Amino acid sequence: MESATATQSVRPTGPGAAKGLAADARLKHLAATMKRHQYQPDALIEVLHTAQELFGYLDPELLVFVANGLKLPPSRVYGVATFYHFFSLQPKGKHSCVVCMGTACYVKGAATLVKKVEDYAGIRAGETRADGIRRCRPTTRESKWATHPEDGYPADGSFSAAC
Repeated sequence: MESATATQSVRPTGPGAAKGLAADARLKHLAATMKRHQYQPDALIEVLHTAQELFGYLDPELLVFVANGLKLPPSRVYGVATFYHFFSLQPKGKHSCVVCMGTACYVKGAATLVKKVEDYAGIRAGETRADGIRRCRPTTRESKWATHPEDGYPADGSFSAAC
């Protein structure tokens, strides 16, 4: 019963929020997930996963909705959402270019690679273009998806459309 009140009082402003019924259906699905976990605070990570699957990223108002539903302080929900790398507080681009910035990669020229990608894509590291096509994200953890400086890049500075 308390989640119904939270559903009516908080509306995310993220993608699709203006679509009316689609946004309401996603909030109802999220409220059902919290109910399935009996509104227990220890279900926070599972609920955040569901929220991100439904909305694509965790909008600040969506974090407040989750905090109200699980009876947690918004600061705790925000802290968990920013602590784990698999949660995103910004919309993701259709294509992402992830550049390794670990110590070994940095020494091999990762900063130069990031600068080239920024120049090519027309955005700064951590940003998504307004058209939602590309996102450039430096990372310090090893990933099979990360671009490493030793992989090289074309001397003319051109990159594939996937960057």
